[in-house]
Amino acid sequence: MAKGRLVPPNLDDRTWQKIVDEAKSLIPKYAPEWTDHNPSDLGITLIELFAWLSEQTIYRLNRVPDRNYIKFLDLIGVRRGAPTPARADITFKIAGDAVVTVPPATQVSTIPSGAEDGIIFETEKELNAVNIKKCLFLNELNKYSDLTRKLVEGPLATADLSVPGSKARLLLLGIGAPATQTLSLTLMINTQSASVLPRWVSSTTNQPNTWQEFEPDTHRNFAFEKSDTIDLRVPVGWIQSKPADWGATPAQNEDSVADSLYWIGIFLRNTDTAAKQVRIDRIAANIVPAINVITVNEEILGVSNGKAFQVFSLKNTPLYQEVQAADPLRHLVIAVKTGGSWNTWQRVDEFAQENAAHYMCDPITGEISFGNYPTGDQDNPGYGSIPDNGSQIKAVTYRYVAGESNGNVPANTIVIQRTPVAGVTAVCNEQAAIGGSDWESVDDTKRRGPQIIKNRDRAVTVEDYEYHAQQATTDVAKVRCLPPKKLTETTWAVTPSFVRTPGMVNVIIVPNIPNDPNDPHSRQPELSDELIEEVKKYLDERRTITSILNLPWPPFYVEIKVQAKVYVKPGQDTTFIKQQIQKRLFAYLHPVSGGPEKKGWNIGQDLYVPDIFSVLETMPDISYIDELKIERTGNTTASGVRVRIEDYELICASELSDSNYAITIEKEELEP
Repeated sequence: MAKGRLVPPNLDDRTWQKIVDEAKSLIPKYAPEWTDHNPSDLGITLIELFAWLSEQTIYRLNRVPDRNYIKFLDLIGVRRGAPTPARADITFKIAGDAVVTVPPATQVSTIPSGAEDGIIFETEKELNAVNIKKCLFLNELNKYSDLTRKLVEGPLATADLSVPGSKARLLLLGIGAPATQTLSLTLMINTQSASVLPRWVSSTTNQPNTWQEFEPDTHRNFAFEKSDTIDLRVPVGWIQSKPADWGATPAQNEDSVADSLYWIGIFLRNTDTAAKQVRIDRIAANIVPAINVITVNEEILGVSNGKAFQVFSLKNTPLYQEVQAADPLRHLVIAVKTGGSWNTWQRVDEFAQENAAHYMCDPITGEISFGNYPTGDQDNPGYGSIPDNGSQIKAVTYRYVAGESNGNVPANTIVIQRTPVAGVTAVCNEQAAIGGSDWESVDDTKRRGPQIIKNRDRAVTVEDYEYHAQQATTDVAKVRCLPPKKLTETTWAVTPSFVRTPGMVNVIIVPNIPNDPNDPHSRQPELSDELIEEVKKYLDERRTITSILNLPWPPFYVEIKVQAKVYVKPGQDTTFIKQQIQKRLFAYLHPVSGGPEKKGWNIGQDLYVPDIFSVLETMPDISYIDELKIERTGNTTASGVRVRIEDYELICASELSDSNYAITIEKEELEP
């Protein structure tokens, strides 16, 4: 593979030696009187000569069909699916109370290993980092609890807060210095109910009930179960105060706070009449998303020769494509030096029939191409334009994907500051990086050829939608489009998100996240908002006008429990063997990287006892298996030989524990 292009493979793996050996093996049959098979024999010399000629001929002839096929794919513009970069949330730790501005494209990385450099990530936006010094929870009795150690400095534990019906509770975040910049607060709050809504206030008086209310720049209700970032700019009039100024008292002595701080308050209002629980897992003000790409500045591409349809290549590929941006390649800036000054040219998808400073770019191969205007023909003046002869061409800036699936690094491994920022003392990723995927395999690219010819730009059937969903990005590992169902079918009762009437398109996708035993979330790959938007945008452009696209959904994961009695050979460590069996089953049941071929399970695919038996029988220390049963986690029926899976469900491993993988180890008795 060269810059995303398909390279014809070596289809003939027979070597000269193999051909010689085959010819020698035929001598006893056709010439039994020929007994001298030494290299010095004239006949052996002729065999070796003709073997060499045969090797050259067969090598070339066998490559012709595949080469022609690949050339045809290249002719119609088929490229290998590009890798996608991994993403991670980076925590910047700062010293002091002052705000520290971390510019966009700040680089951080993992620790270098030997001769290999660390895996580089770049921040995606500007971060104004500020330390939250205190986190308090104030009730209606004007008593507060100090949650700082739990939610800010640790986190050491989650905080479960109760909000009575038709009441509000105040969550307070204290900052040591006022900030005029836009701050980014990252909160992991799970209300378990959409009835608990936030109202933002800042300390403008000494009475929290009269504090000034304001709206964040990005405002969302706290009815979610994952980290979310709120961008906010505190209005003017922000003053310092302390709980004693409000007449507030600590709920316990150890909660006493005497600090005079600048406060941001979040009134959690319960609009329901019943009490609601609010679980808070994390609060921080210095987390910014980063991506496994690298920015290149001032790269000289070459000098124009004044000819038509010139092509120049970027050194680094594939280019990063921003899915949610109106222009996915907005970071790419190409300039041409004309008359001693640099002029920026505009990227277009295709040239117009006019003299314009336009260029086209293939993001997979990194090729920058120019037009042929002027041609000298009045009837056909040309398209685009030719850079003046002798003019320099450069990439002012562009971003490329730096890594593939190797960018999915574990938590707490991105710890190196590659771009020093004054005031930043350390960096870290509290959660594992996700979303990185590899180049599409050559075989998968070749299989797409007939599909592209059949339905290049439109999705009509369920197979079309499945094909185009995988075309959208290599981040998609599994996809299924659900056919319509009648209203009387029971499936609707358990899948309220799916509207399966004719004309509604329900696409289920599974992200390409490999198995990581250290990450409890990897056994049920979660869809990111970016991936949902990327697939939705791609399908929206190709669906028929009469169809309605229901958002791409994750599958309903079905956790599998295994029960088995296994006999092992005498003298074996039963505890170790049990652990090995559990780990192997855990990996085998992973929806993306499990299964008999390590390519995962299909959405809607049933699981049978023989599937599990095939895993255990290959382990060398096991003599035989006496009992083996499988069941869905939470199933009320008895376990058996089959787990039936609906068309919207996908099997996955249950948590690694003795209760979910009930393996009984017995030692095989020696015969007397």
